[in-house]
Amino acid sequence: EFIGLLRRRALVIAGVATIVMAGVVSMTLKQKPEYEGNFRLLVEPVNDDAKILDVVKDSNINTSSLDYESQIQVLKSPELMGSIVKQLQYSYPEIDYGSVVNSLTITRLGETKIIEVRYRSQDPNKIKVVLDQIAKDYLNYSLEKRQTKLRQGIKFVEEQQPSIQKRVDQYQKDLQIFRQKYDFIDPETQAQQIANQVNNLSGQRLTVDQQL
Repeated sequence: EFIGLLRRRALVIAGVATIVMAGVVSMTLKQKPEYEGNFRLLVEPVNDDAKILDVVKDSNINTSSLDYESQIQVLKSPELMGSIVKQLQYSYPEIDYGSVVNSLTITRLGETKIIEVRYRSQDPNKIKVVLDQIAKDYLNYSLEKRQTKLRQGIKFVEEQQPSIQKRVDQYQKDLQIFRQKYDFIDPETQAQQIANQVNNLSGQRLTVDQQL
């Protein structure tokens, strides 16, 4: 019965299949190819600058590891992407923040310190222009963050330097008083004096031996 039904409606089935296939082929032929480009960004130095700042022990300087999820949101934020979009509009006036972000994918590569930035478009030249501008601004942003972090450390050291120098001067004064009070001689100076005495005694012994 099923085969008989198919035979009776073969023309209808063939017609529907032909129309669907023609529609799919037409859409496929009209569809433009989409391209994708990417670059990778090292967002943290391999040897973290935080180790340098550990010596200052300032609680106001954040030396914790980077929160990559938050960092990715910052990289896609209107505040950071705004200047990038303005630069891109000189070459592509139709581009805006929404169109860039919708075609932009930012992910962290596993547990590494590397972030991968991917951009999709039907125009390969546009991909290169967009990625070049994003990479340039991201590098400037990363450099500015590191410089700000180092400036905070330098500022803290400069603020602490007068008090530290004052403490060093006080320690030197206390040490001088201690030496004078207990007639304490510097170990290096005392060792030199003993060595000189040994040399003198050796010379005197040689003279006595010669006389004998």
